Amino acid sequence: MRCSDVLKLVAIAAVLALASFWMAQQAYSWFPPVATEEAKLVDQLFSLLVGLGTFIFLGVSGTIFYKVLTHLTNRFDMSDGPRSKATTRWKLCGRPFQFFWCFSSQDTVPDLQQDGD
Repeated sequence: MRCSDVLKLVAIAAVLALASFWMAQQAYSWFPPVATEEAKLVDQLFSLLVGLGTFIFLGVSGTIFYKVLTHLTNRFDMSDGPRSKATTRWKLCGRPFQFFWCFSSQDTVPDLQQDGD
């Protein structure tokens, strides 16, 4: 990849990160006022999930939108497109998000159980 392509991807990822952070902060206003200490923990976990979901949603929908606009074919083109292969790199893309969510949940759940006992 060229350096300019990498810089474009980094800029897009930064914009997506800012948008997801903003959406995660907005998620706190979607709930009623906090009544207990456990509610704060659940709100933080929900805010984290909203942020991750926003990042993934905007990334995937932006990619689809870009491909639809830039990779149009002729009207009467009936040939098959290039063969797609699912590589290990793309299969492992979601793993960091899954581990981050898993460890964040593991930090929250013991706090909830400790206060309830």
